[in-house]
Amino acid sequence: MTRYLYRHPSALVPARFIERPHRFALRCAMVADDRQVVDCHLADPGRMRELLVEDAIVHLAGPFGPPRKLPYSAILAEQNGVCVNLVSALPNTLVPLLLEQGDLPQLCVPERLLGLEAEVKVGDSRLDFCLEDDQGEVFVEAKSVTWVRDGEPGVGYFPDAPSQRARKHVLELASMAARGQRAAVVFVAGRGDIAEVAPAEDVDPDFASALRQADAAGVTIVAVGLSFDSVGVFGPVSIPVRL
Repeated sequence: MTRYLYRHPSALVPARFIERPHRFALRCAMVADDRQVVDCHLADPGRMRELLVEDAIVHLAGPFGPPRKLPYSAILAEQNGVCVNLVSALPNTLVPLLLEQGDLPQLCVPERLLGLEAEVKVGDSRLDFCLEDDQGEVFVEAKSVTWVRDGEPGVGYFPDAPSQRARKHVLELASMAARGQRAAVVFVAGRGDIAEVAPAEDVDPDFASALRQADAAGVTIVAVGLSFDSVGVFGPVSIPVRL
């Protein structure tokens, strides 16, 4: 029996991708009735060119009423039979659950976890988490990884588009670690076929450089592999990060 780390708040319905009118919206036709075309909110503004192809299966939550402008939300897309997370903020929900279950021992074991605060202001940035254990604080950034290149199965790359924000946060952590403060980057694989994570050097060389700088400064850099289906998220496993 599958042990779910997280269950989607509502049942998902399958649809077929038609088009992406803009970065935050999809238009899809319901599988149950392809005459029913619906507009969907997309929470991930990444490129996702390999995922969002004609007739790709997308799993939707909804319908939602006013004040929502779009009645559905796109939660998952299928690629080669694998469900891929489309909610880029979901790792911020999953990291506390992983900590509670002991799936991030590199950061803290559950019996030593004293507190966890989200959206922590540091300088002019907001970092995803600050956890506290009996040795003090650990500042954490969580990154969702869903891009697998054609011809490179098993490797999840981040980011799929240049991200000044991601680079800035990683450099903030590097600076903190250099001053003796514990800090960590957690890559959360948003699909079950990712066996390792690597920075996308050709897409964002500045982020790749910042990540290596953070590693050299003592920032803990880890990745967790997860699987997704229409029920929820399951199967956490530690996977390597190739710098």
